Amino acid sequence: MSELTDEIGDLWDISMDILYFYHECCYNCQPRDSGEYVWLTDKYHLGEELENIVVEVCEINNHELKTKINYQTLEESLQEKPFTCPNCGTDHFDIGNEIGGEWLAARGQDTSSATHLLTRTYWPYLTHYTKTDEQYPDGLERLCTIINDGVIRGTSNMIEGNRSAVCFSECSPIEIYEMLRIMGMEKDELPNRRRGFEWRRSKHGIAIKRNALIRYGARPVLHGETAIREKLGEDELWRFKMFDPNINQSDWTFEREFRVVETIRLDSFDPLDIILLVENVTEQFRLLAKRDVPIYAIVPFNYVYSTDNPNARLSDRQWNKLPER
Repeated sequence: MSELTDEIGDLWDISMDILYFYHECCYNCQPRDSGEYVWLTDKYHLGEELENIVVEVCEINNHELKTKINYQTLEESLQEKPFTCPNCGTDHFDIGNEIGGEWLAARGQDTSSATHLLTRTYWPYLTHYTKTDEQYPDGLERLCTIINDGVIRGTSNMIEGNRSAVCFSECSPIEIYEMLRIMGMEKDELPNRRRGFEWRRSKHGIAIKRNALIRYGARPVLHGETAIREKLGEDELWRFKMFDPNINQSDWTFEREFRVVETIRLDSFDPLDIILLVENVTEQFRLLAKRDVPIYAIVPFNYVYSTDNPNARLSDRQWNKLPER
């Protein structure tokens, strides 16, 4: 066994899984022009990428590297456990190889105007955006707690009646992105903005396929006046939200809110129906690099307005953790 893989064990496999996840083709996949490879997207040096990934994976999993990372140690490990291109099946034993690029572009397809998951007009999910507070000042920390517990717990705060509920928004990330952008403007830039419409949640959340969540019991919030509230039974009040046309701050219809009474158990859903939203690529990497990586696709929020592929899919390691289907 090579010195490096002997020391870090499964962290090498995790590094290779991430390498596989981020870089979808190698030089053998590229089209050729007069015998020369035609790189249609960025290319990467395998050794440099692998070195960076191994170092970060060890750091994220609190492993202090004792083996020196250099050409020799990486080469030995790569010859023992080569990187295999997921598209053409080529095994890369040489860290001097070049990898990278998007498979669609490499096949000659035009991706300049492509829209991906976060930029589609229709968002087929209902999303629970996490809220920060004194206990969880960071949205990612709260998201990780939910993942580890496997439960989204309801709140009774601002919920009518005697039951708690878990709140979801029909708004897509692109709409939330725009909302947050407007809220970041100064008053003189947007003098008529009503301060009551502050949206106090983070750029982290759990998106569940709309049809699956409706089957679970999600229902749209009923916005209305006191007369409507009085017609509802006590067990239905969790769906009600006061709306007074004479008070601007009472209009929360823009959230297009759905609620589920009490709590949600994530294991009640097909993992492929769930997406985790994190703020950026760095957070996506950190979740994928953890030994206890979740089995849900992880998408960076900042891919909004991007034509880049947000990798809204599972890595090999995540696929292997799925229950038998």
